[in-house]
Amino acid sequence: MADTRVRVDVVSPDGSTVGPGPITSVLAGSYEHGLGEVGSFILDVPAEDPRSSLLAHGYELRITRGGEGLVFRGIVDKLTTVIGADERKVLRVSGASIARRLVWSNTLAGLQFASTPLPDAVATLLALGEEQTGAGFTAGMVDSPATVLEAQRMDGISVWAGLIRVAETFNLLLREDAINARIDIGSFGANPRGLRFQNAAQMTPELAASSTVFAIADITEVANSEDVWTRVVPLGVNQGIAGAQPAMNLRYCTRSTPYPITSFTGPDGETQYAMEDYAAQATYGLRTKVLYLKDAQALGLSATDFEGAANTMYDRAATWFSRHMSPQTTYSLRVVGLRHLDVAGAPIFRIGDKAHVLYRGAVVDSAGQRLWKDIDQKLYIMGCRRNWAAGTDIWDIVVSDIPRHVDDDGNLVVQLMEQVTTLQSVPSPFIMLASAALRADRYGLQAKRLSGQYPIEAVAGNYGSVPVGNEDMDTNDDGIINVLDLSYLSARYPARRSGTLIWHDEDDFMDGAYPGTMFGGGGTTPTIGSPEAQAFLQGLAAKVPNGTMTESVETSHGTHGTWGLAGIGHHQSKAAASQADVQIRAQNLAASLVAGFDIKAKSDSTALVKLLGALAQAATIKAQITSNQNDYDIGAKTGLSFAINSDAARDITGILATSVADGTILIIQNTGSFAITLKDESASSTAANRFALTGDFAMAPDAGCILQYNATSARWRLLTPGGAGMNKVTGSGYQVMPAAATGIDPANSGSAWTSGAWSQLLASTSEADSIIGIIYGWDDMVNNTLVEAEIEIGTGAAASEVAVGMVPAYKQQAIADLTGGVNTDNSLDQRPVFLPAPIEIAASTRVAVRVRSSSTTLEPANIRLIYAKASELVAR
Repeated sequence: MADTRVRVDVVSPDGSTVGPGPITSVLAGSYEHGLGEVGSFILDVPAEDPRSSLLAHGYELRITRGGEGLVFRGIVDKLTTVIGADERKVLRVSGASIARRLVWSNTLAGLQFASTPLPDAVATLLALGEEQTGAGFTAGMVDSPATVLEAQRMDGISVWAGLIRVAETFNLLLREDAINARIDIGSFGANPRGLRFQNAAQMTPELAASSTVFAIADITEVANSEDVWTRVVPLGVNQGIAGAQPAMNLRYCTRSTPYPITSFTGPDGETQYAMEDYAAQATYGLRTKVLYLKDAQALGLSATDFEGAANTMYDRAATWFSRHMSPQTTYSLRVVGLRHLDVAGAPIFRIGDKAHVLYRGAVVDSAGQRLWKDIDQKLYIMGCRRNWAAGTDIWDIVVSDIPRHVDDDGNLVVQLMEQVTTLQSVPSPFIMLASAALRADRYGLQAKRLSGQYPIEAVAGNYGSVPVGNEDMDTNDDGIINVLDLSYLSARYPARRSGTLIWHDEDDFMDGAYPGTMFGGGGTTPTIGSPEAQAFLQGLAAKVPNGTMTESVETSHGTHGTWGLAGIGHHQSKAAASQADVQIRAQNLAASLVAGFDIKAKSDSTALVKLLGALAQAATIKAQITSNQNDYDIGAKTGLSFAINSDAARDITGILATSVADGTILIIQNTGSFAITLKDESASSTAANRFALTGDFAMAPDAGCILQYNATSARWRLLTPGGAGMNKVTGSGYQVMPAAATGIDPANSGSAWTSGAWSQLLASTSEADSIIGIIYGWDDMVNNTLVEAEIEIGTGAAASEVAVGMVPAYKQQAIADLTGGVNTDNSLDQRPVFLPAPIEIAASTRVAVRVRSSSTTLEPANIRLIYAKASELVAR
């Protein structure tokens, strides 16, 4: 008898409805969904129903359930005529959900994701599905993790498999929404409607009317798995010669959570890397699983590429690990009264949600044993199957405490078939040799030696006489083939741009000389073309080691054009200690114009970097300074020369030194119209960014300075003279302190060459000043005595003065004036003395002087200091 609650609409691949109306004579049927799986369906229709002829391979069926609406969309895969119980012919239609279109779509070869957010990766895969099969799927509920898909390559797998792989990388789950043609990827595990499955003594009206609580009619334990692992060793793609270690493992990974990475020595003596869960090990012991992730490979040759691939492999392995570190328990529940959708058309449950399972009683396990169970858990809904026939409606629900499928025989067969049908031979950009990578693609040839490995050894041998037709490969007529052509086997000298390796004498690379023996040495020359047009163009040249392999190989790599040569030469076995170890040079053919470096560090305890040619770097122009700058980020870690300016006289208290190497040099120009002062040891900047100067350094307009960073003292130091400012005074010019005409007369101590008391010259400076000289006289010029003295300048509070400078003083004997008398006017003997370098005095500083002399009664008097404001005393 047909189930009148079920209606099936048939839709052709182009989206149009087939036939005059839906099929309403469905005798029985079922459909099912699984977490991370494509759904499926089966329908039985009377073969004599005229509308059964509407069913055909590839057509979409839309199943509508009375009181619920559209509950499933599937694609016909198989049509079979069977004989029913009443001997009537029945057409059995089966197939998969519409997600099968994503299985038919393929990533093809070379799909790569690098630093890709999850939503973008999902959009890319769904776009491939739409482009190839018109799958019609859009992204539904997709999480937005903080991390990205760092590096992953997908070759020849289905778009559906690609979506699962992406979800696993982020430790998320995937489900199909067949009704709305959407893909959801998230952590799931919620119970939004409070769904509960429980056993009941009998079906009550209240239980039957509930939309959240449903009775368990039967329960079976599907699996109670002890498939537990506590250490995982992930391995990525492995290419190369026999015996090569895997090219990708966790060696380059920068992840540390959720599982720490440990290393240990494998049976072959190589270091292997694993992810550990110590809590699981404490419970279950050490159980090691090698997990092979063939799509984990670097997308380039940089350290970032290898790090990204290793991190992606870690993320995939972490997802697998999290689902295999504890035993899994799975139940199959037969539930009555359950519906797919409520009266409003909203789903009562979704695959991946959790349901509260309450059960107390007997349970049959997979071996047929009856077990007593007391279950009170919230379990993941892993899958569901709905069956209906003759008015009955039965739901079989699979629930699990861990969101992973049990690896039964069916699942294992599906995984095996995917490996068999997946594209196994794809264009790979790498040839892996042990821990080295050689990449050849449309952009050229690249090689990388991975850290700590020396994968390629070259051994030179004597091949006897040169074969006929290959004379041009014996460049120095010694019977040994000196030219190895990697581009093709050649009976003639390799053609230009052939990628040739050329072996020859070391002398050819000394002092920038043109490599003569490259073109024959002892008289042999190439038979085709001229030397200037062949070889050494993007080539590698090297000296052949001697027969005992005691000599070092010396190589040079560079280009040769119509103007001259450019290359890098490495010399490790030389006749003279004065020869450079490495040369980096560009020169014209006559070698009269040379630019580059000669670098040497020899056993004779000499080390030198010799600059050839002019050194230049254009100044980086910084934004105008409009306020005093603390921890000024001038760009010290990336540049050498800078041009700065300000809108007024401004201070810089420090320059940001984060990531700056020891010895970093800065060249700074003041291109503005105002002085910019570098403040000495200012606390306004972080200690490691401050200046260690002899005093504040005022950089006048059109002036400049050179600074160098000293990592030991963590300070910037001035390489240009700090006292050069006496060349130019601006603003107020020279002044004296005290400002009054009469200066200070310090007291004599009464003892020869003993300092007297300090006498205050100025209570407090109004600004930072530079003392550049002193004026003094004597307290008694009548005394006809020769006196020597010293005038000491000090700063600080009374009784706590600190001497900052000293000036010698001298009094000659009394001088007769023009009338024969004696000069008694002390004011006529005022003497200015200018200092060779200024004495810097900070603002708000007390200044004092004291004297000591050879006399117990006579001393300098009327002392004044000549000064300029520090901000106005600048270098020219």
